[in-house]
Amino acid sequence: KQKTVFIINEYGAQTYGRFLLLESLQRQVDPKAVWQITLEIAYPPYIGHLQTVKCPAIIIKGQADITPQGYYEYINENINGPCSIVEVSGARHIVALEKPEAFNQIAFSFLSQFLPKHPDKLRSNPQKG
Repeated sequence: KQKTVFIINEYGAQTYGRFLLLESLQRQVDPKAVWQITLEIAYPPYIGHLQTVKCPAIIIKGQADITPQGYYEYINENINGPCSIVEVSGARHIVALEKPEAFNQIAFSFLSQFLPKHPDKLRSNPQKG
């Protein structure tokens, strides 16, 4: 029983209860795939490319997200453009699924600052032929 979920259940997450569904799924999963996912979480592929982001960015995270705060701070500090972190209460890691209304409101507010000031300029002007 050296699999990830078994270790979490035995040593780390008793306060949340056992992850029985994950245990069941893990019995059906290739251990190499689990290892690859673990590596990608520890060393996300975007880490080496943060300096290439030169536009404003926003990180929307859940207040109950167990991702270490240092991950978000690292991203925030290493993006070339301005970046802000917005925390959503009552959500964990996937805010867009857990709190879609809050996520959409935050995302729309962020993106709307880049829209033209005059919405009529968004309309296409077909060329007369």
